[in-house]
Amino acid sequence: MEIADIVDLETVRACARLFTDVNNAPPWNDGWTEDRSVRRLTDIFSSPGSWGIAASSAQRLVAFLIGNIEAFYDGDHFCLREMVVATEAQRRGLGSRLLAEAERRLRAQGVSEVYLLTSRGNGTAEFYEKNGYAGWTTMTMMGKAIRADRGG
Repeated sequence: MEIADIVDLETVRACARLFTDVNNAPPWNDGWTEDRSVRRLTDIFSSPGSWGIAASSAQRLVAFLIGNIEAFYDGDHFCLREMVVATEAQRRGLGSRLLAEAERRLRAQGVSEVYLLTSRGNGTAEFYEKNGYAGWTTMTMMGKAIRADRGG
């Protein structure tokens, strides 16, 4: 397995294809289009502090993670925005290896903390817990559904 930095839009588009395939399969069954996936990952890639890595096997993309390095009062933190492992490569340790490599590379850049949001009930929270991540008792995730203004 080869792990390389995500440095160009061609790689981002390849990641978007994998993102679409994986997120539209069980257990997520989301309904992403490739255009929306490209937009999401391009938005992350184009934002300040963007950083990510991609794993390939036999010159085929099999996993990636991407997010942003952000300044905090106590140093730089990394917000892990998306992590995807090809469906056929899941549950074989690839995701854990990719996450560990990201942590190693980020630590070398002076990043002191990684944080993320993930869903419950589909195995992702358990994956991150297995890799040493824990819920924060001092933070909560909040949201509010609003209707998009369609004009008119």
